Amino acid sequence: MKIAVITDSYYTINGVSRTYQQMAKYCQGKKIRLDVFTIGETVRTQNKGSVNIYQFAASWPVKYYY
Repeated sequence: MKIAVITDSYYTINGVSRTYQQMAKYCQGKKIRLDVFTIGETVRTQNKGSVNIYQFAASWPVKYYY
């Protein structure tokens, strides 16, 4: 099984990001392949067993919450 998640809210502090982080931890424990694609200030990649997190730099500031 392979799962992909595309979100603007993985490293932020809110209920959505917390849910995605718990899902990643579950997938890692069960060895389910999970690819998370998110945005941030810099480009970085994290590999946590079967979980890969790809962060891309936003080409323009994205401000949803004021």
